[in-house]
Amino acid sequence: MLKTLIKLRILEMFSGLRTKKGRSLGVAGMIILFFFAGLSFLFLFGTMAFALILGLGATDYKWLFFGIMAILSFMLSFIGTVFMTKQQMFEAKDNHALLSMPIKPRDILISRVLSIGIMDYALCLLIAFPFGVIYAIFGRFTIAGALFYILGVLLIPLIALAFSIFLGWLIAALSNKFKYKNFVSLVFSTIFLGIYFYFCFSWQDRIEDLINHGEEVAQVLSKYLTPVYHFGNAAANGSLLSFIIFALICIVPFVIALVIVAKNFVKIITTERGAAKIEYKGGEMKSSSAFSALSSMELKRFTSSSMYMLNAGIGLLFVLFLSIFALVKKGELLAVLNEIGPFADYIVPVMIAALLYLSSFTIISSATISLDGKTLWIPKTLPIEEDKVLFAKAFPHIAISLPVMIVSSLILEFLFSASFISRIMLVLIPAVVTVFNALLGVIINLNVPKFNWINEAQAVKQGMAPFLAMILSAVPAVLFTLLAVLFGVTGIISMDVYLIIYLLIAVLGTYLQYRWLSRKGALKFRRLQNN
Repeated sequence: MLKTLIKLRILEMFSGLRTKKGRSLGVAGMIILFFFAGLSFLFLFGTMAFALILGLGATDYKWLFFGIMAILSFMLSFIGTVFMTKQQMFEAKDNHALLSMPIKPRDILISRVLSIGIMDYALCLLIAFPFGVIYAIFGRFTIAGALFYILGVLLIPLIALAFSIFLGWLIAALSNKFKYKNFVSLVFSTIFLGIYFYFCFSWQDRIEDLINHGEEVAQVLSKYLTPVYHFGNAAANGSLLSFIIFALICIVPFVIALVIVAKNFVKIITTERGAAKIEYKGGEMKSSSAFSALSSMELKRFTSSSMYMLNAGIGLLFVLFLSIFALVKKGELLAVLNEIGPFADYIVPVMIAALLYLSSFTIISSATISLDGKTLWIPKTLPIEEDKVLFAKAFPHIAISLPVMIVSSLILEFLFSASFISRIMLVLIPAVVTVFNALLGVIINLNVPKFNWINEAQAVKQGMAPFLAMILSAVPAVLFTLLAVLFGVTGIISMDVYLIIYLLIAVLGTYLQYRWLSRKGALKFRRLQNN
């Protein structure tokens, strides 16, 4: 039974590559996406490793090179799986169904831990591989050091998994004690992601500081982060004693976490932790239209799931980060604009392009049909036109994204001087493209829905529709950039005229999608089946 459970978990991880008929769909596209994403990470961490080896390779602190690698691997593995651990181990919707079967709870737990462990090892390898290659070329391993490095890389995910299990359990317990438990999960997720992205954007400065203060950093790490020192010492100097100490530090907490959770697994996943009770005080009943009710339901589904909000709405965080960062760094940006001179006329198109590219990561509407799952019959049997059902599914994307885009555009307005038309276009173009992407997500999901999901994370993260939506939502940004470069280079028309033309193109595209959903889309939804 354990082998069967493990097989099912692995199939779930790759279930987004298949349609309901089992045929491979878009496998090449997914492979290409993962390939380029992997290359990006390998390049990022490879450049970090190269900078470190140049600064530390000729010093007595070569172990610090491996120590930094261990810290980065732990952070990426931990941040990448802590909320996955929370959802798959403690909040999975099939926990109760599996417990009702003749399956040992231990087997359920092990299968979930192994599936999470696979992700931990994949994330760890993204850092360990480039660091190992760089050191092999420029630092040169000893035989013992290379062996301890490889074995140590196999141990790092264990300590990350131990922390993920503990914190995932803690977040699940804490969030369930609050009325707005999903908000608590979202706050934790945003904090962790903020720390991660801050490091990614500022890593070069951090590496320079580390190299310039290598001795002080080495002393602090060796004193307060003993595992980091022992891993580095084992890999750099081939110390057997350091490797044994590091191995124990990784294995013991993992075993303890596993034993504690195994003994309390059934109690953990079956305990219902109620939120604060609300006393009903009565009052006048408020009625609303069927469209308003459906729109509110879709909006509530989005805001009631921290996983849904974080994965489908992360583009909004990027947009806000851009506008706030630009406002904080206003002085530096103005200094740059003063230097580029005549190119300052193109600052508005650059800002619009940035907003469009970042907003393409917002794919809220791309899973709204898939999330109906086995309850698809409910909106199909309601006394409301099919086109209104589809527009209601685009509502949360528009209602949440549009205010963020408008506010971010208005913030950017304070950064520079521009013509009146450019300022208007800076607000209108991102707003119209936001509606365009909302309707596009529904259209894509209507054509490639995913109903055979076990938990909502599969529909949101592993469905083909969200993947296609993220790719195709970037088309307006790419088109905007190409046309801006074309007209900017040729000088056929001014940028103000171009911005007006593009706005008309975006409005036309949005209207055509609206017409398609109103007619062919409504007919397609009427015939849609979830079996």
